[in-house]
Amino acid sequence: MTHCPDCSVGIRGEYHVDAAFFLGSNYMPPAYCFNCGNSFEWTKRKITGAVALLEADGSMSPAEIGQFKTDLIELTKETP
Repeated sequence: MTHCPDCSVGIRGEYHVDAAFFLGSNYMPPAYCFNCGNSFEWTKRKITGAVALLEADGSMSPAEIGQFKTDLIELTKETP
């Protein structure tokens, strides 16, 4: 995946050159598109998985789970 599926802008990332090898690369793909602000599929899957774990536990009400999901979305945004 090289472009945002919502706005088609290129995803910012690490520069790759064929036949070059770099040590120590710690590239982390962005969670959200810098242009439109929508989350990428890998971010959506992580949030969905965390919510599913809470739902399986059964100790939280649907309202608490909804609040957790909202909070998790806000916490994963790459903003100060």
